[in-house]
Parts: sequence; structure tokens; C-alpha cells
Amino acid sequence: MLCIVSISACKKADDSPGSVLTGTWIEHYIVYDDNGNGVMDANEYTVPAVADELDFNTNGTGNSYENGFLQGAFDWTLVNGGQYLQINFVSSSLMQEYYIQSLGPSTMVLQSSYNGTSWMIYGRQ
Repeated sequence: MLCIVSISACKKADDSPGSVLTGTWIEHYIVYDDNGNGVMDANEYTVPAVADELDFNTNGTGNSYENGFLQGAFDWTLVNGGQYLQINFVSSSLMQEYYIQSLGPSTMVLQSSYNGTSWMIYGRQ
């Protein structure tokens, strides 16, 4: 008796934080925790005066733009199991670290504790 077994494999979509982060993100809101309660209250949302854009490449590099003009190149890495994003700007010694509050295919929320708590809400371009 002859038995033929066929095995097929499908490649699972890569939904790791690094692959989801890769691409272009436009800042839609800045939220300052004015009352210090650690919550993004409706009255704390501000539309940024300058349109910020972050481009994350798969190789851990990226670029920052304001109103379409290049502001600087950076290296990025995810730390602590992908919970934090570190951005190191190439032209300066500036390193920023953000807690990734949420990261999905179309929306990213980064939290900063620098100079008080604030959040930056980005949408994918």
C-alpha cells in the first residue's frame, strides 16, 4: 500500500513590535497630563503646531521630519521585550526613550516622562 503525505506551510505574518513599527508615522496629537492623573483626558489633547513625521526602517535606522523637512537621522531599538522604544539621534548625543503604550497597524501611542508625563499619538501614513 502506497501512502502519500503532502505538507504545505504558510508563512505567518510578522506582527512583532519591530515589524509593526517599521514604516512612516505622522503625529496627530500631543497629550500633556496637565492635572497629573496619569490619564489622557479629553481636554488635554492638542493638535501639534508642526507636523512631525517619523520613518522607521527595518535595519534599525530612521529619519525625523518636521513639515516635510529632514530634522535628523536616528538609530532605533526596542528594549525590555519591546515595551520601550529608544531613539538615538545620529548628529547629537540626544537619546530619547518612550514607553510604547499601544502599537497597532494604524495607530501608535508613545508615552514620555521627560519634563512631566505626555503622550504622542501617531497614525500610519
